[in-house]
Amino acid sequence: MKYILPLILIGLSGALFLTWIDPTYKEIQVLQEENQGYDEALAKTAEIREFRKSIQSKFNTLSSDNLSRLGSLLPSRIDNIKLILDINRIAATNGMTIRDIRIDKRESSEGRETIQSEEDKLYSTIQFSFSVVSTYDNFKKFLDDLAISLRIIDVTSVSVSSISGEDNFYRYDVGIKTYWLPTPNDLE
Repeated sequence: MKYILPLILIGLSGALFLTWIDPTYKEIQVLQEENQGYDEALAKTAEIREFRKSIQSKFNTLSSDNLSRLGSLLPSRIDNIKLILDINRIAATNGMTIRDIRIDKRESSEGRETIQSEEDKLYSTIQFSFSVVSTYDNFKKFLDDLAISLRIIDVTSVSVSSISGEDNFYRYDVGIKTYWLPTPNDLE
């Protein structure tokens, strides 16, 4: 009898440990690990805020002229007419005029016509093509001027065809791709 009460208490304490203390302790460990993850996320958020503040302060020091140039480099929206006029201005300085402008378009899911852009990117692209008639030297100067223009433009294709009756003039069909940074509202 003298050993029964201690055995019962030991059994009750073992059962209490297995049914309540051990599961609660494991749950506390999981919560502590989760809390540690939240603390790390908060620390990273603070780092990101500081980084954002430093970037914002650097951005605020940019002159309006540099901001305008940056907007020309990667605009926040595509202005087809301004882009074509810019390219035509470059062509005109080299004694040529762009013709047969074709903008690549596609149908969206709603059936509306939209400018072709790459999905899941932070930037969008537009592709179009045009033709010019010029000598080889003038066309080469045109491509050089296009390469050093402020806007990012990739020449994707060039085809050359001769013009009957003209010895030095050729028709150049040029395909280009340019980039733009859509606003966050445009991505949704």
